[in-house]
Amino acid sequence: MPRFDTTYWSSLASSTLIASKLAITDTFSRITSTTVDGAIDELSVALSATATGNVRRVVCTSGTRPVSPAEGVTIYETDTDLEYTWDNAAWVLTGGTAAWASYTPTLTQSASVAFTNTRAKWSRTPRRGIIGDFTLTVTGTGTAANQVTVTLPVPAVTTGTNTILGEGYVFDQSAGFYYYGVLMYATATTANFLRRAEGAAASYLGVTGFTAALAVNDVVAGSFRYEAAT
Repeated sequence: MPRFDTTYWSSLASSTLIASKLAITDTFSRITSTTVDGAIDELSVALSATATGNVRRVVCTSGTRPVSPAEGVTIYETDTDLEYTWDNAAWVLTGGTAAWASYTPTLTQSASVAFTNTRAKWSRTPRRGIIGDFTLTVTGTGTAANQVTVTLPVPAVTTGTNTILGEGYVFDQSAGFYYYGVLMYATATTANFLRRAEGAAASYLGVTGFTAALAVNDVVAGSFRYEAAT
């Protein structure tokens, strides 16, 4: 090989350059959006002790939320599958994929009435919204001529007696008859059933329409939507 063979050295240089480009191309082909997002998440977690400055998304759990977040910081909780944003005063729910939560309401007609919880579920929505429904199959006995009431999963922001929460019914199994009502606030934590009937005064199921005592196999059901107190 001639020491100053320009053709040889030019060919060698080209081969080296091509190999370098191929290596670089291969490296970048291995970088995907998944690996980039993963690296960003890891960085967010590492900085989540304060989550200030430009950190705007943090992956954490409900027990490891940022301590002193900047306004606008968003977190995704891996244990609840919910997403919150810090509004400079509190964590506000903004999304998530979590299923509705179950709860056990208290059913009363003067006193507590036993029942089988066929279904009672609820969920939070953005801006303190609460939605849910319940279907309770009575196994005990109520007291005739008293309002039928059911507790809500979390306290409401208002107790206005003219505010509609939803709708529902009482099914009298012995009569085979449904009594429909509008679900209203009784207190900030309980709701009753305003009878669907015209009149100058409010009348509630348990006192008018359906006036009997709740009994075995009766059903109390309803759905609701309201603003939570917190």
